[in-house]
Amino acid sequence: MPQEQLNLNVLTRDFDSRTFFKIAKAPVCYWLPEQGVDFITWLKQWNSLEMPISPAFPMPGKMALVNQSTKEGISIVDTNFTVVEHAEALRIGEAIFKNTFGRSPQIHRISNSYSGTEFSVDLIHPDCKYVLNRHGVYSSFSEDRVGYDTPLLRDTSERALLGDAHFRTFNTEISDEYYPFVRVSNFLKRNRSFTIEMGYYRYKCSNGLLMGKRTRFTYKCSYANTSVIRIEEGAFHYFRNISKQLIKPLETMWNLLQTPLSFDQLHLPAVQMFYDDLRRVPYEKRMAAVDFMMHLRSRYAAEIGLNFNAALNIATDLSHHIYGDAFTLNRSQSITGSWLTYFKSKSFNPERFVKEAERSLERLKIKNDELSLVASDEVDEFDEDPIF
Repeated sequence: MPQEQLNLNVLTRDFDSRTFFKIAKAPVCYWLPEQGVDFITWLKQWNSLEMPISPAFPMPGKMALVNQSTKEGISIVDTNFTVVEHAEALRIGEAIFKNTFGRSPQIHRISNSYSGTEFSVDLIHPDCKYVLNRHGVYSSFSEDRVGYDTPLLRDTSERALLGDAHFRTFNTEISDEYYPFVRVSNFLKRNRSFTIEMGYYRYKCSNGLLMGKRTRFTYKCSYANTSVIRIEEGAFHYFRNISKQLIKPLETMWNLLQTPLSFDQLHLPAVQMFYDDLRRVPYEKRMAAVDFMMHLRSRYAAEIGLNFNAALNIATDLSHHIYGDAFTLNRSQSITGSWLTYFKSKSFNPERFVKEAERSLERLKIKNDELSLVASDEVDEFDEDPIF
């Protein structure tokens, strides 16, 4: 997937009526045809306006949401549904970002469904970032820091000086940048929840939610039997309580950065993560995916270095290469998230993992070793063991 570098220019709000509109509530009613008139005939007459309107009967427990700009009904909800207009959802997200990171955010990305019932916005700030290097994780806007100058890197550097070809090009001075973002998702329809997520964009790859199935920093609130004030207060309470945990995902990324791989091994974690999916695709497409992974090695070795962090970026790109833009993030985040849990466990052994991945790659090269199943998206649910 082509990498989309973060747009850190100041963006202005686009208060167009298609995205930010006022909502009116209206009763939901139904009509019954007159006795003795069959339904098909009544419907034809109704559509041609040749028949007087029969008495209307209100539908208890239901109401219609109407876009006041277009005067069109956009959904039917329960009467206990709390309407959060998209402009109000944006305001709540901006307040959460400022309260958490001390800066008034800008809009990086915004989307709205055609009907107007679904809205999503990503908020960032160019001065809010974390820098990862061999000494740890540094914040540009607070005193937060994790990590230290590791013996692993010093030993690796010494091995390179002694001429160990396996690690000769390992870059001990590599630096990577991650920008925290707040993503607000608002809905004007049933069976969804108001949601605020916090995650991290890598500066040179703005796919977001790069580090797993979810960042685990997700606030959800039902629209039933509540109010905008209660939704906002709940969000502030949630993110205030987990504020000290926000740097944890960066600690994981830093550990990935400090775990070395040789250049010839950078693609192997992606092979192991997506092995089952690769076996499901035709042989030619499978081999094209392998070539794609190997092609990415030079890029990420230069950007990030020879380590598992670079390998994880290759895996992220691979999922989009296999499935294209139609592939949702759910399965990709599930696979990488499960692997990150494994990476953090005491049972993870880099050398053993690489050997297993090498055997998986050899099996993929066998032309008749192919599953007949079709890959499908997984349900986006949290697993019981948090990644971070």
